[in-house]
Amino acid sequence: MEAQYTGPGGFQEIDQDAFFRPVTVFNNTVHEKTMAIRLVDIAMRHAIVHRGVAQLSIPSDIQKAHVDPTCCPAEGMPPSCEIAPPNAEIERAAGIVNSAKTL
Repeated sequence: MEAQYTGPGGFQEIDQDAFFRPVTVFNNTVHEKTMAIRLVDIAMRHAIVHRGVAQLSIPSDIQKAHVDPTCCPAEGMPPSCEIAPPNAEIERAAGIVNSAKTL
């Protein structure tokens, strides 16, 4: 199997997945080149939303592979990490409430 990245002759001498598991919000290995872009997207979303570390192990054969962008559709921007709406939206909602007629 060309995707060896641990052990003798591998890219790393340690099991990166096991090593990083306790300290990450997302931890995975790219086993198939067509999943590389998707896994990077998922890792970034986890890191942003959960405000933590995301880690991907990428075997050397995957690192060298050409990936056709058409295999991985664009996902768009990650969601905002803001809990409260923007001030402009709060002010607009307050204006609507303040202008309401009482019964």
